[in-house]
Order: sequence, then C-alpha cells, then structure tokens
Amino acid sequence: MEKSAEEVHTVKAFGWAARDHSGVLSPFETEKSGGVGDHGDDDDDGIECAVCECTDGDPSDTIVFCDGCDLMVHSTCYGSPLINGVPGGDWFCTQCLASQSPKNGNAKPFSCFSCCLCPVTGGAMKPTKDGRWAHIVCALFVREGVDCPEVPHRRWEQSCYVCSTASGCAIDCSELRCPLSFRVTCGLKEHLVLSTEKG
Repeated sequence: MEKSAEEVHTVKAFGWAARDHSGVLSPFETEKSGGVGDHGDDDDDGIECAVCECTDGDPSDTIVFCDGCDLMVHSTCYGSPLINGVPGGDWFCTQCLASQSPKNGNAKPFSCFSCCLCPVTGGAMKPTKDGRWAHIVCALFVREGVDCPEVPHRRWEQSCYVCSTASGCAIDCSELRCPLSFRVTCGLKEHLVLSTEKG
C-alpha cells in the first residue's frame, strides 16, 4: 500500500532524533523498587522540556525549572547560561529576567512576550538580534535563527500546510520535490519529524 504525501511527511520529512528513555529512572523511582511515583511504565510524571518536548529521561541532562514562571527545559536545549552548568540556587529564564529587571527602563510584562516566527504563545523564548523574541525551537529550525530581518519575505507569506494560515515564518520541507511548508511549532504539534543537519 502506498503512503499519502501527509504520511510521508509525518514519518520522514524532518527526522527529529528521539531520546532513548529505556532503562532511565524518573525522579520518583528507585533502581530496585518502583518508588513513590511509580504507577507503571505507561504513566508520565508530567515533566517535559519546553524546547524538545521530551521528558526528563537522561540523568546527565536534567530538566531545570525556572523559579519565576516554572518553565521546564533541558540545560542543553536552553543553551546559555545553563549549558555552562545548572546553578545551585534559583534560576530565572531570559523572559523572567527581562520582565523583572528595569534595566534602562526596558522591563515589560511577561504577557508581552510573543514569538516573531510563529503565533504560538508561551514556551521557552530568547531575544532576537532586532529586539524581538523567538521560541528557541523556532530559531533552531529557521535557518536565519534569531536574525528575523534575514528571513526571506516569501517565507513570511507562505501558508502553513498544517494550520492553513500565513501567520509567522514557514520552513520548507526537506524532501525532494515537496512543495509543502509549515511553521516549526505546527510541525511539532502534529508530530512531524524534525532534525537539524550539520553543514
């Protein structure tokens, strides 16, 4: 049986390498017995990285909680400053720091943060080069990253094949001869496979 174009995209178009969670303990499990939160293998502790949407499965890359807004991110997904080490005390995400710090009168209410690359609100964002904000995951998959003026105009006008709107920046499918494009957050929501390639 031949697969439809949509099935091909879901399986193949943007391969995001999944983390291997086999044999990894949740924070509430002990190695020998299940522990306090052990309700079986099918249950999830609800701790999910706001960037990669994976659960806290790798002990060497723990999920860090923002002490201001409870944002949950892997240190490697969030990048600087967490990539240099998880702080021993309180940690505040970039958005919380910007909303709390009246540095040069630039403090803004937390509700004012919106991604310049997609219409989705909330999530892990960082400032762009031109002073706007973008989801970390959007910046990872939009080749121009945090330099929004460098994104070609046509990509701002393309409709997302997932939600059928032209709001935000679309990325092109990497499959040869595929005319479809979509926003990163729509692709993640629909479980399209996303990956980055070196070079």
